Amino acid sequence: FGEAFGYFMLGTTIAVGLGPYISGFFYDNWGSIGSFSLATSFAFLGLLCIILLDISKYEIIHNSEIENGIVDEDEEAGEEKGTIRRVIDKIFEIPAIPVSLFTGLTSLGYVSILSFYRLYAVEVDLVGAFSLFFIIYSIVLVASRPIAGRIQDNYGDRIICFTGIIAQAIGLFLVAWMPSALTVFICAVCAALGFGTLNSACTAIVTRDTLPNRRPYAISTFFIFCDGTMGFGPALLGSFVSATSGYAPVYFISSFITLLALPIAFFALKK
Repeated sequence: FGEAFGYFMLGTTIAVGLGPYISGFFYDNWGSIGSFSLATSFAFLGLLCIILLDISKYEIIHNSEIENGIVDEDEEAGEEKGTIRRVIDKIFEIPAIPVSLFTGLTSLGYVSILSFYRLYAVEVDLVGAFSLFFIIYSIVLVASRPIAGRIQDNYGDRIICFTGIIAQAIGLFLVAWMPSALTVFICAVCAALGFGTLNSACTAIVTRDTLPNRRPYAISTFFIFCDGTMGFGPALLGSFVSATSGYAPVYFISSFITLLALPIAFFALKK
C-alpha cells in the first residue's frame, strides 16, 4: 500500500509543490489575470481527463461487492445504529479520524509556506532563495516518495510518520530562527519529507486499515481534515503577523503546530 500510494499521490503533491512557483511566475509577469487564466486552463484539462477516464473496471468491482453482500451488510449494520451515528457515518469514517487529525496538523504547518513565503522572502531579502524552494521540494519529493513507500511497507508506519513530522518541524523552525539561503533549502527538503511524504503515507494507512466498502468515507475524512486546515490555516496563522515581529512568528507557530502531531501519531499508529 505504501509504495503504491507513493506513486499514485506523486501527481497531486507535485502539483501542490510546483503550483505556487508557476502561479508566482505568471503573477509577476501577467498579474492576477494571468494566474487565474492559468488555473482555469488546468481546471479544464482536469475535466477533460475525467471525461476520458475509463471507469468500467471499477464498476465491475463495485457490482461484485454488491453481489457478495459487502455493501448490503454495511447498510444493515447502519440500521442498528442511532440516527446521529448514521448521519456521522455518512460523512466520516470514525477510525480514520486520528490519522487524519495529525496529518491535518502537518498540513496546517505546511500552509504557512504556501501562504506567506513571498511576503517573508521580501522581508528577509531572500527572494532568490525562496524562488527555488518549490523546485527543490519537488525534486526531493520525486526522489524520496517511492523509497519512503517501500520503507513504510517493510518497516511500518511509525518510522515514516515520525520522521516526517520531526523533519518538517525542524525545517520551519530553522527558516524562522536563522533565515538564509541554506535554511530555506533545508526547509524545502524537510517539507518534502514532512507534508509531501505524509500526505501519501497516511492516505495509504487510512485506505489499508478500512473495509473496502468504507474506503471512500475514510479517504473523504482524511481530506476533510487536510484540506480544511489548509482552508482556514492562512487566516489563523496570519493573526500572528504584526508590524514589529513580521512573519517569523508564523513559522515558529507552524513548527510548534507540526510537533503537536507527534503525540497523536504515536497513539494513532499501530506498531
